[in-house]
Amino acid sequence: MRCSLRPSSRRAGGWKGTLVAAFGTALAISALQSGLATLVVFAIAWFLRKDRTRLARDLAALAVAALVIAVFVRVFYPFHFDGRAGAGAVMESDGRTLTLAGHTIHLSKLTGRGFWILGGSLALFDPVLTLLALVATLRWLVRWPKKKDDAERERRRDAWVCLGYALPFLLIFGVYDLTFERFALPLVPLLAVAAACAAQAIADRLPQALRSPKFAPALALVVLALPLAAAWKLGSLRKEPDTFEIAATWLRERALPTNDKVLILQNFDLPIPYSSVALRALPQSQSLYWTQAQRTLRDVSKDEPGLHVVRQQPAIVDDEGEELEPSEPVTRQWLERNGVKYVVALQASRNLRDPTTLDLIRQLRKAQKRALLISPFGEIQLREKGEREFDIGFGLTESGTAFQLLRTHTFGPQIEIFEL
Repeated sequence: MRCSLRPSSRRAGGWKGTLVAAFGTALAISALQSGLATLVVFAIAWFLRKDRTRLARDLAALAVAALVIAVFVRVFYPFHFDGRAGAGAVMESDGRTLTLAGHTIHLSKLTGRGFWILGGSLALFDPVLTLLALVATLRWLVRWPKKKDDAERERRRDAWVCLGYALPFLLIFGVYDLTFERFALPLVPLLAVAAACAAQAIADRLPQALRSPKFAPALALVVLALPLAAAWKLGSLRKEPDTFEIAATWLRERALPTNDKVLILQNFDLPIPYSSVALRALPQSQSLYWTQAQRTLRDVSKDEPGLHVVRQQPAIVDDEGEELEPSEPVTRQWLERNGVKYVVALQASRNLRDPTTLDLIRQLRKAQKRALLISPFGEIQLREKGEREFDIGFGLTESGTAFQLLRTHTFGPQIEIFEL
């Protein structure tokens, strides 16, 4: 985008500037397929060039630019040209889903919920930036009908080039329900520029005394107080043990020396070496990255010490995915029969949908078997109804916001450990 904003390519239409913009666009596409959005930016920048007196030269430069982009696509996406990509290289539709370059889009999910997700994510993660960007947008809309001088026309050309990326991006991900917080990240640089414009406009209307070098830094600190505090807290938490590490340390001191069995209720791993006996017995279909890494790097045929982790055996299914034999539910009797000493359970809402798991956790709580509760917000009262608990994840997903970050103690979900 920055390359497309070069004066030589956007205003004068010079061939050097056009090639610079082409290389920038090609590099963006080569980095990730979403870089295709910069093609719109490049096209708008070329269309809004100021000098249109040498059309033949401009068209020749445009043809060379298209060739440069095509070469980059061919080099960095060879699997779309040699048959390796299969169906991912074309766009297919069965009436319910759309497959494009290996990504499946569910047509029933095109209801516009993504706008709420993107807007909510920006507002909760960086409310100051979002508010100032909204002020800049409103100011731009109010000033739009007013008379334009040459400087204003130049600024509007720049704005249209930037909007050539932002608006299609926002539309595509906004109409889709399965949009995630991270999809808002490409919009943050544009919002930051808009926020800076709004802050400058507000500062220009302050009394002269407040705009003096004596008071200006203090006003800037007031505006940036919340994001600065959140960023400082984020950096501080990164060097502290997360809830998984705290749970692993607690079990290392108690379960490891006595080789007691530890049941991990949900589909997650603990950052601690597992015993060879446990690695041999754990279901292959439930192997997570840490379990797979230990099986790959260690000789599990040798009896080496470690945490004796057990899991519920999964259901037996045939080649077509049909369930032949259901998994055995984990009950108090199952725990006793398998000699389980400790039970580890996550309290993130996404892990508490199984009614059998919920029932077991409630029974253990009622029997006062909880030995440890690790929460990113400290000790809190767990609710029995709804089972909706806060979860500050490593990427600040789930319920994580700037305000919640300021009051959390560590990263990770809430973890309960029960001792039988």
